[in-house]
Amino acid sequence: MRLTHGISDRRAQAKALYDWVSANISYVDIVLGAGGFTPHAAADVLALRYGDCKDHVMLLEALLAARGIPSNPALLAAGGAYVLAGVPSPFYFNHLITYVPEFRLFLDSTAHYAPFGVLPFADADRPVVLVPSGTISATPNATADQTTGRATVTVKFDADGTANGESRMTLTGAGAINQRALIDIIPPDREKDMFQLALVRARRRASIAEISDPTAIRLRIPCITGCRTPPISRVPARSRPGWASDRLRRPAWLSVCSRRHGKPLMPARR
Repeated sequence: MRLTHGISDRRAQAKALYDWVSANISYVDIVLGAGGFTPHAAADVLALRYGDCKDHVMLLEALLAARGIPSNPALLAAGGAYVLAGVPSPFYFNHLITYVPEFRLFLDSTAHYAPFGVLPFADADRPVVLVPSGTISATPNATADQTTGRATVTVKFDADGTANGESRMTLTGAGAINQRALIDIIPPDREKDMFQLALVRARRRASIAEISDPTAIRLRIPCITGCRTPPISRVPARSRPGWASDRLRRPAWLSVCSRRHGKPLMPARR
């Protein structure tokens, strides 16, 4: 299989297949007749390059099976209750994802911005029913150590009060998925304008110097931005009369994030 050519590790093979489906199969939910319950054949989904959650699961399951990696569809209520209803009903579930028992991993390939093995908040800590066994299980919770955000801001003041700053932010887990989705909707040619507007609203004196553009998907997503401001602070000289009454004004600096912290651009949704 070309998608896993040269990859011998089975988990790495599963990741390569998941990444391809997630990036290349657009999510389109067309409910006609029994379409809300019946998935399309994996070959049809592959040919059309779009499908709903059931179609994503069918294709990913077929690709994994071609490499000898078994998987199961898993029914859940995305964004719904954290316990199953007392009375069985097909209308309780609104989503289907993939479970790979060999790695004890739940995968949601419709979450285009989610790294392998990371679930969106709506899928986390939800009861699931595995198909076809009917086994009841649960998706893992989004724990604090797996979903983090760390920001480091460095500002250097020149002698004339000009400030040069850099902000580094690293996001992990489900929060990073949301950030990718947010930034990806900004047109590339308007990206700098958007961040400049954020700075203007903050203090109206700073300007964007650099916006980083990491494109490789990873569990940890770095965002690096820089800005330069005109003189905004006044440092008093101790030898000048009245220096003790001078005050420093707060620097105008705002941390902003760069775009597309993740996968190569996926096809437009149909």
